[in-house]
Amino acid sequence: MRHALLLPLLPLALTASCADAQSIHDRIYQPHSTPLTVAGLPAGAALDRVKTADGVMLAGVEVAGTADKPVLLVFHGNAGSADRSVAWFAPLVAEGYGVVAAEYRGYSANPGRPDAKGLAADADAFYARAKALAGTRRVIVVGHSLGGGVAFGLATRQRLDALVTVGTFTRLRAIFGAIARAFVPDDYDNLAAVPG
Repeated sequence: MRHALLLPLLPLALTASCADAQSIHDRIYQPHSTPLTVAGLPAGAALDRVKTADGVMLAGVEVAGTADKPVLLVFHGNAGSADRSVAWFAPLVAEGYGVVAAEYRGYSANPGRPDAKGLAADADAFYARAKALAGTRRVIVVGHSLGGGVAFGLATRQRLDALVTVGTFTRLRAIFGAIARAFVPDDYDNLAAVPG
């Protein structure tokens, strides 16, 4: 009898849980629709394009750098952008470092909707671009916040020359309360990505 009284509330509970899941997704990924630009960026900055393994064409920003300096592959945080990433690294660009600033699906007028699986494909495509640009130079992968999770994921699939993360969480689900954790679609378990 008790369960029969609760049965009519089931659709309401399911609707609320779906709304919570969407709300959490929107907190994790905060894309903006402004297209990337190189206006105001260091000399030599250019838009680049990569194609992911699942066929998504993405725009990013790159600076070739000089032959004697490494290339930085930069993954920005949840509300960042590739063009702002290049601006942050302007002092290193002035020293000759190359930069490939990745832009995610769903961000900066790129097609698609961001999620962990998609951002992993995006990371792989931009890593290939950075390796091609670097030639024999080292590629230093840099991730900020959510971008650190993307970078750690890349490190589980590729042997990286170096990895630097700034303001990156250990596990995304750990940030949320106990009830909300069930609705976090993408965990980004960065501790699991660190060997030994």
